[in-house]
Amino acid sequence: MRLWGKAIQPKVPWFRLEFAEKDPSAPVQVKWKRRLPGTAGGWGRLSYRVRDGELRVGGEMQISTTPLPRTTSTIDQVRLLVAHEFGHVLGLGHCLSCDSAMSYAWHTRERVLVTPTDVLTCVKLIEQPVPYAEP
Repeated sequence: MRLWGKAIQPKVPWFRLEFAEKDPSAPVQVKWKRRLPGTAGGWGRLSYRVRDGELRVGGEMQISTTPLPRTTSTIDQVRLLVAHEFGHVLGLGHCLSCDSAMSYAWHTRERVLVTPTDVLTCVKLIEQPVPYAEP
């Protein structure tokens, strides 16, 4: 997750990640589980709510260190999984034909965590919209 922060912050100066343990009010919640139901090693999603008239954006993700029965994950696989699922927390979808953290092709590519494609997509999602002006 820190790699995402370091990659995005130079492009979006206000972007910051702060880590706090066991804070139920933190906008992003990460839960480590021994195993998740099914065959997935994790999941992540963006979430939002309106509180006191203000939009609050956050997310949640769950990560398993044993994604399949009777298997274990290497630290590199866990890092890639966390990078991928945190990309979902940031609002990114899957990339089907690129070598990014958001690619489905885990077994056919180098262990790339956060690429320029990931950063550009994230930056476009969080940029302030330009107000529409009548011509």
